[in-house]
Amino acid sequence: MSKKRTWRTLHIDGGDWRWNVWRSGTIVIFSPGGEKTVTSGSHVKGLDWDTFDRGSYKGTSDGAVTPAEVKTFIQNGMQPPSQPVQVSMARGSR
Repeated sequence: MSKKRTWRTLHIDGGDWRWNVWRSGTIVIFSPGGEKTVTSGSHVKGLDWDTFDRGSYKGTSDGAVTPAEVKTFIQNGMQPPSQPVQVSMARGSR
């Protein structure tokens, strides 16, 4: 039995962008015109892959992609954030 994907929608500049995060951290984004973009969660957040993967494993915000981050990514022309993302280590982790 396969699981049906639920697509999230962002309303940007009068158009509806659909996006989804897949299990491996891959993000698929469809423009209002139907153009498909495939990228990684680390690219959207502006983090290196190791930091994103570790955050995903530990369940921290470093490994999660929010709708606001996807919206910023789309508005920046599919480029990662211009400011470096601050990485905070969870208390007691090494």
